[in-house]
Amino acid sequence: MSKNDTSRQESLPAYLDDVQKRLRRNERKPIAVGYKPVAYATVPTPAELPPTAGTPQGTKLLALSTGMLYTNTSTGWVATYPPAPGSGGSGTGWSAGRNLLDNGIFRINQRSLTPTTNRALTTGNWFTSDRWQLLQNIAGFTVNALSGYPIASIAGSPSRTALIFSNPSIKAVAAGDYNVLRQAIEGNRLHELHWGTPAAEPLTLTFLMQTSRACNIAVQLVGQGNWRTNRLVSLVQGLNRFSVTFPGNPNLAIVPDNTTQLWCDTWFAAGSTYNDGNPAHIQTPGIWSNNTPAIQIASGVTNYWDAASMQASFIEGQLEIGSQATPTEVLPYDQDLARCQRYSFYPGWNIPAANYVLIGPGFQTASGTAAVINVPLPVTMRAMPSLDMNGAAFSQYGAFERVGLMGTGNNITVESTIGTFSQLSLSFTYTAGVAGTGRAVQMLKISGQVANMGFSADI
Repeated sequence: MSKNDTSRQESLPAYLDDVQKRLRRNERKPIAVGYKPVAYATVPTPAELPPTAGTPQGTKLLALSTGMLYTNTSTGWVATYPPAPGSGGSGTGWSAGRNLLDNGIFRINQRSLTPTTNRALTTGNWFTSDRWQLLQNIAGFTVNALSGYPIASIAGSPSRTALIFSNPSIKAVAAGDYNVLRQAIEGNRLHELHWGTPAAEPLTLTFLMQTSRACNIAVQLVGQGNWRTNRLVSLVQGLNRFSVTFPGNPNLAIVPDNTTQLWCDTWFAAGSTYNDGNPAHIQTPGIWSNNTPAIQIASGVTNYWDAASMQASFIEGQLEIGSQATPTEVLPYDQDLARCQRYSFYPGWNIPAANYVLIGPGFQTASGTAAVINVPLPVTMRAMPSLDMNGAAFSQYGAFERVGLMGTGNNITVESTIGTFSQLSLSFTYTAGVAGTGRAVQMLKISGQVANMGFSADI
């Protein structure tokens, strides 16, 4: 392309929008572009690029089989933009918002009392890093959202935050046992899928994770009405980056509202109740079905935890429209946090225990015994939240008070919302408070208490 050729000198956002449309159509014709990339390394050249002989040096082509930009140089085609998958790059240049999973690099961790504290998990469903939930009925795991996690196997990669699960002891798997990492996705995020129509778009799931052993896991998408599809993935010991493409579902219409319309599951252990090996119970990999029992997943899942001191570290996760895996999207930190706070908000997150934390101002509604506290929210929440307490100091909610007016608190409840889930009103009863009504008060976390109050509208 000559410098005077303006036929392709379109804006970068418009160009990228066109690229995304062509990716979704699975086109394989290279696209000529007219902006300057940043060189970083040579990678294998895809066959779709034309021979270098006869192609002017400096020609830039985007190869849709790899999703990368190549420049014809004196030494041949060189990949110049964006960073290659696994290089630690942020994927700058790809369309924003393509990752349907929130907190895709696991750095938002509002429920943690400190960013690096291991937390023992009993059976049940546990939210870990924001938006990521562990479903299990096997007790004795620990979870740790570790900042500064080194990825030694990726040369030049910066440290990341990783969501780390570990088992101090061997965990046997009985028939009804399961161990699943899940993220639920609301319908408002899925309107571009066009599911329920012949134009249903495929979805591609990519994870970057570190494992202590070679194993087989199952990745699964689950929709309303028991629609599900899954694939078996074989992992090696060490660093793994894998991508799996699921077909679109022309029979499953997505409701574009704030309810769960899709679940993304990763199975690390499954008893025979969920994985009985009966061919009549197992879906054909990659095929959508709602006829098989809801409990069945892909056959062949390893019990990852049948040896002690295993770790599974999740570093990146991305679910995107189309059959092409792209570099993991890294949002600006404030956007990443705001997307998570739509589902949960913890005012005292990452504030040292020695500090007071203001929950909100309010007024007494009953003489010395009750108050209403207003809590402004940073973003509009998905739905009416419930109260979530995190920390050992929450016996009778005694970690919260208004010094001088309110005594020991108990029975804190979310009473109502003001606006569209943008401000909460808390009802708070207590004892030994100052007499009178209408007095201005405020709720604080007491200094020195290791505790956190949160509001969850998660799914």
